[in-house]
Amino acid sequence: MNNKEFINELSSRLGYSIQSTSKLVDTSVQIISGELCDGNTVSVQGFGNLEVKKKMERVMVSPITKKRM
Repeated sequence: MNNKEFINELSSRLGYSIQSTSKLVDTSVQIISGELCDGNTVSVQGFGNLEVKKKMERVMVSPITKKRM
């Protein structure tokens, strides 16, 4: 399901116009992105927790040159 299909399905279930549903989805994503950029955790009941985690760097070795990257 892509973004357009998601908005069409959501608007038909909620009974809103496609334009207002699109604005609702865009605003929701902006708010969630802003919270994650600030380092906060976003909890959505029935969906899960969204948080940004830092991972350690991975050291790779090129099999051809044997150089570490």
